[in-house]
Amino acid sequence: MSSSTKSSDFEPVSVPDGGGAELFSQPDGQANPARRRKAAAEAESVATVTLPLSHRVIEYFQAEGDDWLARINESLNLIVNRHIAREAKKRARLRARTSARRRAPRAGA
Repeated sequence: MSSSTKSSDFEPVSVPDGGGAELFSQPDGQANPARRRKAAAEAESVATVTLPLSHRVIEYFQAEGDDWLARINESLNLIVNRHIAREAKKRARLRARTSARRRAPRAGA
C-alpha cells in the first residue's frame, strides 16, 4: 500500500471565535499545522462500545496519561492492520505458488 500525499488531503485547523487559541498556538510563532481530512473522517467513524478489559490492561494505559482510551484504540488498530497485512501476504504467496504450478514446463531446455 502506497501512501501518497496530495495538497487536497490537508485542511487548515481553525479556531472558532478565537476561543482556545492558547491550545493551538505554537511556542515559536509558527502557523498551526494542517491536519489530514482522512484522519478526520476516520475519527467520525468511531463507535462507542462497552468492552470488558482486565484491570491490568486498564492500569497500563491509564499510567501512560489521560488519553488512554484513544491509545487502546490505536493499539487495537495496529494489531488489526498487522493481521490484515499478514493475511494479504499469505494470499499473495499462495497466488504466486499456484501460478507457478500452472505454467507449462519449457520444452527442450
